[in-house]
Amino acid sequence: MAVNASFVSPTADAKVAHVLEQFDTNGLLSTLFTGFGFWKLVLTVIVTAVAYDQFKYIWNKGSIVGPSWKIPFIGPFLESVNPDFNKYHEKWASGPLSCVSVFHKFVVIASTRDMARKIFNSPAFVKPCVVDVAYKLLRPENWVFLDGRAHVDYRKGLNGLFTRQALEQYLPGQEDIYNSYFKRFVQLSQGEHKGKHVPWMQQFRLMITALSCRTFVGHYCSDEAVKKIADDYYLITAALELVNFPVIIPFTKTWYGKKCADMVLEEFSKCAAKSKVRMAAGGKKECILDFWVDNMIESEKYRKRVEAGEKVDDSEKPATVIRWFSDLEISMTIFTFLFASQDATSSAATWLFQIMADRPEYLEKIREENIKARNGDVHASISLDTIEKLQWTRAVVKETLRYRPPVIMVPYLAKKDFPISPEYTVPKGSMVIPTTYMALHDAEAYPNPDSFEPERWITGDAEQQTKNWLVFGTGPHYCLGQTYAQANLMLMIGKASMLLDWDHQVTDQSEVIKVFATIFPMSYNAFQSIIASSHPLTTRFMAPTASPSERDAERVGPHPSYIEIAKPYILQSRMQRCLSEINMTDAKEDSVRLQGVAWIDQVRRALQLPIRTFNTAVIYYHKFRLLHADNEYNWADAAAAALFTACKIEDTLKKSREILCAHWNLKVGPGESLSSDDPRFENHSKLIIGLERLMLESAGFDFRNRYPQKLMIKLARALRFDASNEAKTTWNLSIDSYRTFAPLKQSTPTLAIACIELAARLHAKDATRFVDTGPVRYSKWATSRAEVMETLLDLLDLYTHHRSVTSVGPLYTLEHFINIRIGLNQEASAANIPRYSQYGFETALNGDSITNGAKPRNGIDPTSPLTPTTPLTLSPGMDQPPKSAIGIRGQNGTVRFMLDAARAHDERAAVEKFHKAEEEEYEVEVPYDTRVDDRDRERARAGRDSIRGHGGSRDIMVPASNSHIKIADTEQTGKYWIKFSQGSKPALQCQHSTKADNLAPLSRQAAKLDTDRYPESEGHEKSGRKRPSKKDRDREKKKLENIDHEGNPQQATTRDHAERMVPVTPTKKRKLHQETRSHPQSKTGLSEQDGHRWKKEREDNNRGEFRGWGSERGR
Repeated sequence: MAVNASFVSPTADAKVAHVLEQFDTNGLLSTLFTGFGFWKLVLTVIVTAVAYDQFKYIWNKGSIVGPSWKIPFIGPFLESVNPDFNKYHEKWASGPLSCVSVFHKFVVIASTRDMARKIFNSPAFVKPCVVDVAYKLLRPENWVFLDGRAHVDYRKGLNGLFTRQALEQYLPGQEDIYNSYFKRFVQLSQGEHKGKHVPWMQQFRLMITALSCRTFVGHYCSDEAVKKIADDYYLITAALELVNFPVIIPFTKTWYGKKCADMVLEEFSKCAAKSKVRMAAGGKKECILDFWVDNMIESEKYRKRVEAGEKVDDSEKPATVIRWFSDLEISMTIFTFLFASQDATSSAATWLFQIMADRPEYLEKIREENIKARNGDVHASISLDTIEKLQWTRAVVKETLRYRPPVIMVPYLAKKDFPISPEYTVPKGSMVIPTTYMALHDAEAYPNPDSFEPERWITGDAEQQTKNWLVFGTGPHYCLGQTYAQANLMLMIGKASMLLDWDHQVTDQSEVIKVFATIFPMSYNAFQSIIASSHPLTTRFMAPTASPSERDAERVGPHPSYIEIAKPYILQSRMQRCLSEINMTDAKEDSVRLQGVAWIDQVRRALQLPIRTFNTAVIYYHKFRLLHADNEYNWADAAAAALFTACKIEDTLKKSREILCAHWNLKVGPGESLSSDDPRFENHSKLIIGLERLMLESAGFDFRNRYPQKLMIKLARALRFDASNEAKTTWNLSIDSYRTFAPLKQSTPTLAIACIELAARLHAKDATRFVDTGPVRYSKWATSRAEVMETLLDLLDLYTHHRSVTSVGPLYTLEHFINIRIGLNQEASAANIPRYSQYGFETALNGDSITNGAKPRNGIDPTSPLTPTTPLTLSPGMDQPPKSAIGIRGQNGTVRFMLDAARAHDERAAVEKFHKAEEEEYEVEVPYDTRVDDRDRERARAGRDSIRGHGGSRDIMVPASNSHIKIADTEQTGKYWIKFSQGSKPALQCQHSTKADNLAPLSRQAAKLDTDRYPESEGHEKSGRKRPSKKDRDREKKKLENIDHEGNPQQATTRDHAERMVPVTPTKKRKLHQETRSHPQSKTGLSEQDGHRWKKEREDNNRGEFRGWGSERGR
């Protein structure tokens, strides 16, 4: 069959031609198709694509701020290759919403705090995303790309890796890394760079990589692998820039980044396999990987027992049962941890060191605070609890994160049309990027936002600005490691302040921000904070420190004890800070608080316990929760332990089994009731007993409790309340007040008067009869209207938001409570009464300063972040109770709990007297002698830098500041300034010098002193004269002793001169005061022959004499 393959125009067909003629009446289509060729087709397609791209951009842009037109296809791609922070800031300041379009992506930028929070808290509309190439680098099956329930379940299994108990285990490894790298910093600065100003950002990146790898995968990753990851990780960062091509092209940034990512994933997979083997063999948990694998193993054992039909007690069930993860899955997750921490922490460390160098007054506060926390021992271990109590360290770190936030934008992808505001809806598939920078630089929340002011976190209200604190995000995808990150930075700057001094050469680019994945100082490529500067006057060295064995030898007497002061009252600001430190969200806190108090109330009624036991139990329950995160315990266990402890304190003894049994019987019917000796309560009761100690520690062993009901009844009688109406309501109000934090803040009269007044208002009585008049006169009970008002508002917050779980709430309508609150708010506004009473600072003994104006915690707070309540929940039968909030202090010294703060202050003042060194310093310049021994002269010509002592050894023995004999090297020490102290330890200094100065050895100075003592012996080698005889030397020695006895310091014996020449390099304000003492030659570094000579000289009557070069024994 023949086929006609020739092309025929459609118009050749008569039917088609007829149809075209009907539509093409003016001949336009005929003209268009006539001569229509290839290039005209290409041009038509391009014009159509450009028009469509512009139309789509304008359509998506709508009414929000943005360029009127878009550069065809690429948009602002060329500008984004080298992003300018100022242009970012201009776009943020242009309006709440703005937009750009890069390639095929339409990007909506949210600038305000409220817009950013709405995006963070809208998982139904958006999901986290990064650039397209991230799916190839991180693998599409990575958990960060999960959404919805799958993400929540996966995240729940990871929560246990960042609990306070786990973070406590990571601290020793982190301190080792910092000690090692800080020592390396000094070597690089003083050795390789000769004290010059050099860029230091890359060193911070290397240190943070090593720290992250040590924390995440421990020692499973070799030092070589860590170095390789640190060197190549830059490629991954570059590959994930926002403006890269969406496909991987060979020999581009994305191509190199993909190779590096594969290398890291392979290395972490090997680490996961090693950890599985080690944990299966019962190894000790040291890193995040170990904790994860151990939980997997325990969960697997539990599942096998359940599948076998074995009845497993709740006490043997793991806290969180997770599935088994493959090596690759673990590797991908650990990789995301590294991805999240590497650049952000490097940026924070770079800014932190630079800011501290430019503001040394804050660095000095951090130094003093950290040395005091370690009792003067810079090598002492420190607990997480102690780190978080470092007031200035914490304030500086938080202000640095606010002032220069490491993460300024977080990209999200709209899963569907997102009505972000009433006027604008983000189209599906668009990228939505909220910024955190503007919220952290909001002048209303943080006055003078562009100034670095750590004081705002101590004396200001910055802690209460939780809606603006978006450094770690909020919502379902908030940062898992926010506590870890802040504690890590506090540990880093604290260690650096004690071990290092550094200088920063300020330039006009120092404060300019450079955007690269995160933000760095603009000058990071040319200059960065360094450990020592090039000028001798500003050069500072690493302070000398003693080894652990030396520290033990230096410590005299028992370790000074730690003192914990009992806190009968806890202010609102302190409670807010405690809840923030344990990452307790408002919604979760309300739920746990109300459930726990209800549990205590129900069980104490079942056991017929008096109201005073209820009061004490609730107080202990509240104090316990302020120190322990909710993922460390089960709220029911804490409530049972609090009631068990209160029964002992109030002498209404009940066994833990009886309490658990009473709760069990409340849940079941009469036929299923159990007795207290049932074996199912055995393990659970042991857990309750273990929690008792933590309850007592949390309360500071303070058994002084308050019972407002007794006074309240007396006042009700005095005010002639009806026993069945107002008085009964007052009693129930007092019980409901314990569902708030009011009993922790207020005195007994304040609580009683507040309950009386609220009961009167609820029964529509004249409120003026109960406000500062008659039996409830405030001056009589040492209270104020502000304190009573605060208690009333706490109760009304409770009834407004949680009316159904209270005793009084269901008896009245919501409008009734709202009307009362409106009246109180009007009164407070008219009298200028703050929401929370104004107090002075808490006692400085506890190291915490208190601020006012904390946000309410008794009800729904509109300023609280809506984070998901998916913490690690422990079963009632968990194996072990949570760790003591006291931390590891008890391992190094006794922890004593005291009730009297004044007594503790006096005791500390008395102890400080014995540790205060009073000294008087003298400076003596040792003259330089041109006479030199021939051997020394030849050695100087040869360029040798070492010096010799009187025994001919190449090293000279001098006592060092750490009470041991060390080797002095002139290349490191330079000139000597000899300082004499009377009545205390010698103060030591070292001045920087050049290598030429170091060629004048100590022996020359000693020879000069010898010449001054015996002027007739000068040039004795040339003249052949001998040195003075022993009789002459004895006579001269007596003369010198007589001079010394008269108190002339400049005529001290030559041996005194030598022993005070100690080469150390402390900073100006950290002088080491150590008694110098001689040690056997085994610790001096001398040769055996020199050791015998040293011993002989000590036994000789002339051991006070220093023999210089040219003496007979010196030869």
